[in-house]
Amino acid sequence: MKVHILAPTVLNPAVGKGGTTLYRSVAVAAGRHASTTVYEIAPPLPAGSPRWAGGGVSVVSCDTPAEVRTELCRRVGPRDTVLKWAGALGGGGEGDWAADLWVGELASTVDGVRCWYLDADAPFRLPLLNGRHHLGPALRAFDGVLLFAGGQRAVDGYTALAGPGAVVRHVSPAMFAVSLMDVPVPPPVESDLLVTVAAASAREDRVAAAVRSWLATDPALTLTLVGDWPESSPLPNVRTHGLMDPTELFRRYQASRFTLNTLRGEFAGWTDTAAARIFEAALAGSVLVTEAFPGLDRYLTPRQECVVAELPDVPAAIHMPEARRTAMAERARRRVEEAAAEAEKEFIAVIRATPPRPGRQAPSFRPADPATVTVLPGVSAAFVARLRERLPAARFVPADGEALVTTTAAKNRVDDELRAVGRIADVVYVEVTDRVSALGTRWIPGRDRTLDDDDRWPWIS
Repeated sequence: MKVHILAPTVLNPAVGKGGTTLYRSVAVAAGRHASTTVYEIAPPLPAGSPRWAGGGVSVVSCDTPAEVRTELCRRVGPRDTVLKWAGALGGGGEGDWAADLWVGELASTVDGVRCWYLDADAPFRLPLLNGRHHLGPALRAFDGVLLFAGGQRAVDGYTALAGPGAVVRHVSPAMFAVSLMDVPVPPPVESDLLVTVAAASAREDRVAAAVRSWLATDPALTLTLVGDWPESSPLPNVRTHGLMDPTELFRRYQASRFTLNTLRGEFAGWTDTAAARIFEAALAGSVLVTEAFPGLDRYLTPRQECVVAELPDVPAAIHMPEARRTAMAERARRRVEEAAAEAEKEFIAVIRATPPRPGRQAPSFRPADPATVTVLPGVSAAFVARLRERLPAARFVPADGEALVTTTAAKNRVDDELRAVGRIADVVYVEVTDRVSALGTRWIPGRDRTLDDDDRWPWIS
């Protein structure tokens, strides 16, 4: 058996950010048991950038989804396994959703091929799916779905989408740690606290405000900030770094006494869900300081293996004797090593032992045009005008149409309201500020998508 993986990236951290660690971990685990090839679309790495290489894993970098399809079809053979990550070939773009369909076609054209759909972000993605979305018909040609977040609620959602006969399994998010298990000895400690957060996220503003407050009350606190932060710091005790390769980022964890974890709002209410940094920090020997969330003790026990604190209380929470901190870090490291080994074992058992799904058929799907669009408060008149230009077939109504256009900040409220009335809707979330025009706005019709001048919506002829 050979394994073929369509992934957002294993090479360029600017594409996948934190998810890159998980994509690599799946490739590493597969590569330990079979010859594994990863197919990705990623911009060229800058000169001098570290090149990731996993044992038993080769990477085929392509320029277009069509090239990925050509390379995959040329290499795949009888009884091979194909793993297709959600969003692998360009977020939610036409090439990626088309790939969901043509990967399913492999099951009906190549003898004994097993096809799996992998989702690292089910709590984000599932609320955006419904019966008119292409993924339902596509999944009926896959043998199964593997999830790394969302717990039983996500399993139930994907089971309904994939239909009878599909195997839907949830693997522990400790799988994040697999590709970092053998990183060499840590460098000297250089900061008290590591803070990683993506700019333009709902978390950034509150974390930035917390950082200012901490430094005002504790000027001696040393911080390392990593991510696409908007500006560098003039303060000597604050180090700032841009996006970096996960292995290099791991060294920043190793060089920090503590690591901050802040929560994503869209994960509220979903069990067995955890950020990569929970496992990265533990493996690196950096004690996790996290906001409380249900199920935390599935991964680390508060007060024994991690620290639970609200943002204003973080400086006080990390003042502890070094002997206590190192003992806590060692307990966390051992627990994550065991959890990662178990997650890898489960992952391999599922993809090797599950037989092909009976009665698979090549998927058939023609996207439907959106019928109506409801514009909620927070979307400017200028943006609505641009929407009308982009969606000439749509009918705009003021209240309760079949499609919703809203800012991402309101999406959890909208999801909850729709669930409460048992209603299924086509949902298009649009991230909008007064400084961003419709041209170049980030769209999320099922998955991330960038709208360019020459954009063609998948569901409009």
